[in-house]
Amino acid sequence: MTAALDLKLLASQIRYEQIAFWRNRRLAFFTFGFPLMFLVIFGSLNQGRQLESLGINWETFFVPGILAYGLVTQAFSNIAISMATARDNGVIKRVQGAPVPWWTWVAGRIGSTVLVTVLMCAVTLLVGTLLLGVDVRAATLPGLLLAIVLGTICFTPLGVGFVRMLPSADTAGPMQAFVVMPVAFISNIFFPLEEAPAWVGQVADALPLKPLADALHTAFDPTTAAPGIAWPNLEALGIWSLVGIWLMMRVLSGMRKRR
Repeated sequence: MTAALDLKLLASQIRYEQIAFWRNRRLAFFTFGFPLMFLVIFGSLNQGRQLESLGINWETFFVPGILAYGLVTQAFSNIAISMATARDNGVIKRVQGAPVPWWTWVAGRIGSTVLVTVLMCAVTLLVGTLLLGVDVRAATLPGLLLAIVLGTICFTPLGVGFVRMLPSADTAGPMQAFVVMPVAFISNIFFPLEEAPAWVGQVADALPLKPLADALHTAFDPTTAAPGIAWPNLEALGIWSLVGIWLMMRVLSGMRKRR
């Protein structure tokens, strides 16, 4: 009976968080609409262009890159901004004084973020397939799905942990963009980086976004054999997932202590 009640509370919290997210049009546009706008505009402008160095066309490179970028804007940026806003607006203090369990509020936030992330990935794949003609191969689908799942597991706690670095909700948007955009530019998201200096690649390899992008590129590459799983990249995401979970637990612990 208690478990059923807990699940009902969690479902209600996720539903509330979903309503709040989609009603915040500015946040929904910049975290959900922005990556899709990049996909449609730059994908259409460069459609059919061949990347001789990679042996693939532009769409096959660009769609998985934007898929990685869109995942990060949801799993990382969205939850960081919403958590910082809740902290500054006193929502967290009110939750701690309410009869609702603390974990229900936290799990509701995370669950809502995961739902929007899944929707973002699905829409990106749909647009890439129908508009740009990218082939989502059944043979490498396990690698694609595993990269999306592990990427979400990695960047969601990192987003919660990043709240510690945000002094206020007003600075959350600019500060997450200041972190995400430069990293995206050096992570094989928007264009190939074969001619970039070696140190750029070394920095990108040490961060979690490039392993995610490379794992997705592997799954989309027509020369990749089944099941399309890029284990070294997924191992890097696994390590960053542990770092993110540790940071998230520290941030949530600190929030609980501030009454």
